[in-house]
Amino acid sequence: MSDAIVEMGDDGAPTTFVTYRMDQEQIDNILSWVIPETDQEPIFAREKDRGLTIKTTEVMNKSLVRRRKLQAYVKDNLEQFSHVDINEDMFYS
Repeated sequence: MSDAIVEMGDDGAPTTFVTYRMDQEQIDNILSWVIPETDQEPIFAREKDRGLTIKTTEVMNKSLVRRRKLQAYVKDNLEQFSHVDINEDMFYS
């Protein structure tokens, strides 16, 4: 199921969002994620790989933050509304 929602943007122009109702399989998948509560620390195997290790750890931590936010959003919406609606721009940008 999808619905179009129109909101006013920061510049005063209307912005349209298409929202989707998550199916139970999607919800179960997100709730099954085991996500560490803290970000990862870089582990350096060799000094010459230091820059690559730091960048890789930054990307992994950014992914963890997004996954934590999405999982919390799903839990909160299930608790409040018994369903989860989401739009494309919420967690993917």
